[in-house]
Amino acid sequence: MQLKDEEINESIVLKPTINEFKEEIRNLNISSEIKSIILNDDEILSLLFDQKIHPEKYILMNETKTTMEGFVDDADLEWLYIPDNIKRIWFYKKENSNASKKNGNFSTKTRKKEIKRLIITAVDWLDDYAFCSNYIFGEIYAPKVTFIDDYIFYKGNIKHIDLPKLTFISESAFESSTLETINAPKVSEIFIDAFVKSKITHIDFPEIEEIEGGVFRRSKLRSINAPKLKEIGGWTFEETKLKHVNLPELEIIGPGAFEKTPLELVNAPKLKIIESEAFKRTKLKHVNFPKLERIEEEAFADSSLKSINAPSLLILKPNAFEGTRNKETLLEKFKSIQK
Repeated sequence: MQLKDEEINESIVLKPTINEFKEEIRNLNISSEIKSIILNDDEILSLLFDQKIHPEKYILMNETKTTMEGFVDDADLEWLYIPDNIKRIWFYKKENSNASKKNGNFSTKTRKKEIKRLIITAVDWLDDYAFCSNYIFGEIYAPKVTFIDDYIFYKGNIKHIDLPKLTFISESAFESSTLETINAPKVSEIFIDAFVKSKITHIDFPEIEEIEGGVFRRSKLRSINAPKLKEIGGWTFEETKLKHVNLPELEIIGPGAFEKTPLELVNAPKLKIIESEAFKRTKLKHVNFPKLERIEEEAFADSSLKSINAPSLLILKPNAFEGTRNKETLLEKFKSIQK
């Protein structure tokens, strides 16, 4: 059968374009596993290619086609590829945001939609409220994002997010979300309540040196890797699931930082200051802090503490061990210390 001229021309144009798209996928800073799935599945590759050259079939855009404002319909998708002409994602009206976030109601241009894998190729800044409770995401890959704004995933439905260039996580970014895992090895700043009440289970932030107050409070967090962390803000890990922490550079633990956790072991050889209620109601039994200088009020109150090694201690508040079974023994050990 002889092809028409248009079909011949289309096939001539289409073939190198697909090859270029394959190369684009290969060069994306996303996991090799995801790349392999895309490049070895013709159906997925064809879908993503169509989303790149015909984004108007899948997403709503502004007049200049640089901002994504929503989805074309309510059909669920296994994959969605946001092409590089999109520089901003903005679904919500700001004038409604502050009032709405308190009760979980948001104004959107589309109804709830489920996307299992979302790839955002060129956006480097995710605006506040961009992905809140009206959408369901399995995984999000955003290789160029460096900054996440306030409440971006507030009460959001998401399991995993991959942000290899992210350095800044703003206030309440993932508060009350279903997020379980995050890949963001370059994060250096995390603001208040960023992961509060989320389902996050593990964090790996090798560059972070300070965490603000309440960041992981009442989350499902079970383990942390933060080898450069020096200061923990107040109530940062309160009511999490942490049992063991290894923080070799840690110097300051803020008030209530580990309160009401099942914490059993802490390795912090450079720790100098423990603020009030930091280890209150924990399961710590023995601690060794060779450089510790100050223990504030009720720091270990109602805990399981039996012994403490703190040869450099200078200041100890008298009610630091309030409610522990070995209160008198612990105080006796430091009876010469300034109160």
